[in-house]
Amino acid sequence: MVMAWCGGIALSAAHPEAAAIHSALPAAAVLGGAAVALINYPKRSLRRLCLCLAASGLGMAHYSAAAQPFSPDQLAFYNDRGTAILEGVISAPPERRENATRLTLSARSLTQYGETHRISGTALVYAERYGDYRYGDLIRVRGTPQTPPTFDAFSFRGYLARQGVYSILLRAAVSLIERDQGNPLLATLYSVRESAHELIRRLLPDPQAALLAGILLGDESNITAGLADAFRRTNTSHLIAISGANIAVIVALLMAACRLLPRRLAGKVGVLFITVSGVGLYTLFVGAEASVVRAAIMTTFVLLAERLGRRNDGLTALAASAFLMTLLNPSALFDIGLILSAAATVGLILYLPPLTQLSERTLKRLIGAEKAQSAVHMLAEWFLITLAAQITTLPIILLISGQFAPLGVLINLLVAPAQALIMLIGLATLALGALWLPLGQVAAWLVGLPLSYTLGIIRGAADMPHLSAPLLITPLAVALYYAALFGGTAFAMQHPAVRRTAWQWARQAGRSAALLLLGGGVAILLWLFIAARSDGKLHVWWLAVGEGSAVLIQTPHGAHILIDGGENPSQLQQALGDVLPFYKRHLDLIILSAPHEKLVGALPALLARHSVGMILHNGQRTGSPTFAALEAAIRAAGIPTQGIGAGWRLQTSDGVLISALAPHSIPESAMRPDTAPLLLRTEYGTARFLLLAEAAPEAIGVMLQTADDLRAQVVQLPANGAANSNPPRWIEVVQPQIAVVVAEVGNINAQPAEALIARLGVPLFRTDQHGRLHLITDGERLEVRTERQPVLPTHGASAAAAHGGDAPHPDSSAR
Repeated sequence: MVMAWCGGIALSAAHPEAAAIHSALPAAAVLGGAAVALINYPKRSLRRLCLCLAASGLGMAHYSAAAQPFSPDQLAFYNDRGTAILEGVISAPPERRENATRLTLSARSLTQYGETHRISGTALVYAERYGDYRYGDLIRVRGTPQTPPTFDAFSFRGYLARQGVYSILLRAAVSLIERDQGNPLLATLYSVRESAHELIRRLLPDPQAALLAGILLGDESNITAGLADAFRRTNTSHLIAISGANIAVIVALLMAACRLLPRRLAGKVGVLFITVSGVGLYTLFVGAEASVVRAAIMTTFVLLAERLGRRNDGLTALAASAFLMTLLNPSALFDIGLILSAAATVGLILYLPPLTQLSERTLKRLIGAEKAQSAVHMLAEWFLITLAAQITTLPIILLISGQFAPLGVLINLLVAPAQALIMLIGLATLALGALWLPLGQVAAWLVGLPLSYTLGIIRGAADMPHLSAPLLITPLAVALYYAALFGGTAFAMQHPAVRRTAWQWARQAGRSAALLLLGGGVAILLWLFIAARSDGKLHVWWLAVGEGSAVLIQTPHGAHILIDGGENPSQLQQALGDVLPFYKRHLDLIILSAPHEKLVGALPALLARHSVGMILHNGQRTGSPTFAALEAAIRAAGIPTQGIGAGWRLQTSDGVLISALAPHSIPESAMRPDTAPLLLRTEYGTARFLLLAEAAPEAIGVMLQTADDLRAQVVQLPANGAANSNPPRWIEVVQPQIAVVVAEVGNINAQPAEALIARLGVPLFRTDQHGRLHLITDGERLEVRTERQPVLPTHGASAAAAHGGDAPHPDSSAR
């Protein structure tokens, strides 16, 4: 009947006119099905069929009723009608994105054209990124309510509708009216979640911290688009989504905690209350996504059945959870997270037991009954669970992505064993870090191992050529697949109870395995500490952070100097995490060449997570909110700062010389940041690097007139390689052997000009085509390494360099 109910909802969504609430179809299905069921009540099969017909009609009517036009007391009624002033409460934790903060606003009133209306409804507000917003704030928002757009390959409107959001406001002006107007319980949960997130980001760098926050807290805000795409291409996106596996761990921990309580509190009712309440609080804690709500409802039904002594049927619990969720919000039926979560659950219920039995029978013949039983537990956890879930989810993934990754199942099998470790050690990291930060740091280093392993496998596989191939399948083909699969299952299989859980396997593994794992982790950590020692060479990285510039220098003795940081916090922190060891959280020096949005936008978030010895800058101050956020972050961290200009020199103990060639005076605040930036030169032995991220044409003219000896083997072409900021005279004076351009894929305004490329005459390396650039020198020879093969051939680049990887140029020895 639940399937019929869901079918009615789907039919109403596909054909809204035919299945509208005022049409005859839903009424005929409900009344006709119910009447025939009553008349033929003794006939069980016919009765069930007629009740399914009635349930389908109710589903059609329910969806149609929810899709009725908006009324004047609803916020969405005022979409696309001009600027308005909204007042309401922030009803969810703010999400800080790359260039804005997303606020979920529960509206109370709207003022437009001089009239104020009492309204209800939820809006998604895009506000200033560095504003001080919190859950429960009563705010006033000025902007234009709009209907969310629908793109060719993605319906943002449908995505938000499944969350009950029908309006968005872009570039809105937000002002605070009053604090603490939300639910006190939710405010406490969100505060704990934010503290846990900050603790993770304090103990681990990105991308490890971003992945752990996604797995434990359901917070994916710091997972970059590139990393999310790597998970998508390898069919491992489910790893960063809260699901039934997380709920199972929470239930196991709560039940273990109940054993420590006094007997009068640890009875059946007490344990049931504690576990159900804990699951509910955890669901709210991680954001109550549809897949998590489904797992929580299903778990509650299972716990109730066990405590009441009733038979536990997984399919019945799954159907009940789907019915409750679609009853509250019929659009939840089309949530892809819920669909995949439910499909995976069906796979585990139906196919894990027979796969386990088949494996056990096979192993008994090969290694004997006693050893087979132990081996099959490990096989189930590492292989069979993934295989059972893939049986029911792979067609949906293929239908959505249109790409088939033959190695996807293998990649899932490789990373699956690490996920339980990540969850258990990650929870221990939070608990220990809350008690004593150094103890939490040790646990964070341990959880960093499986996190780095998972990221290495997934990102390495995502970079493989021809990992996936286009495979277009139709919805009809998917429907036929499931019809054949479930039809054969219903005919040939019995449904035995699931006998194994991850917790039972962990208990049987024994104390020796845990000690061996701990010892191995400590040994690997020690090896990583030793392997990360400096090699006595100068390393210079141009990090791929989008349109802005970020250059990381590692001196021969291992000091780290960051020059600028780009504008995207998550991209910068992931780029640093890819280069630095995961336990490295200190930068000896940061140099800001100019207070430009594209150069300093990512730094406030970085300073909250990394310790910094000192910050140097050109002395210019601006009134932008981003610069104000940077100054506040510097004050909060207590980092000393100093203005520098032409004539400043830094000589390190290992022979690296960094000097400023411009400007000759402190720029005024009213000047554009790119009119007087720092021009930096790094020297080691006979190797020279000229670093200049942003410079207007007039700034280049001044530098050519005032700076002495601009020659360098490597030059960073300013302003993303713009032609007017890189005149022929500039290239002629610098005489570079290698040119570097910071560029962004898909942004035509952040790519080098064709005219400049044509007249450059030296190898050109670009972050949009080559990815991260890594230059290494011992003071005499210069080696260039690129992250990937460029999509398009780079003008003037050597054949070795164009293929990515290690690409020393034959003429790149420093002279």
